[in-house]
Amino acid sequence: MEYIQPTKKVILGIPWHYKIDIALALFQIAIEVDGASHCSLERKALDKKKEVVLEIFGWRVLRFKNEEITSNIDACVDKIRATIIGRPCQASELI
Repeated sequence: MEYIQPTKKVILGIPWHYKIDIALALFQIAIEVDGASHCSLERKALDKKKEVVLEIFGWRVLRFKNEEITSNIDACVDKIRATIIGRPCQASELI
């Protein structure tokens, strides 16, 4: 399930929105799952830019490689749980 975070072009040189692979919107946690296409230097730079912009909007970005998820899903889930525990719930999202 993808989530769209509008950016409203607040910062020059960024797209109108970013797609988040999996979003826990109540906690503003973005989970990005990276395959082989994210290994190039160009793609890594774009991913970093996306992270910085999402952080400006209050998101915490967690990145996992496909291999991490397939080989050690428990560690990935533990990291997500620990991040949830450390983040306040965005009450406005409950309304």
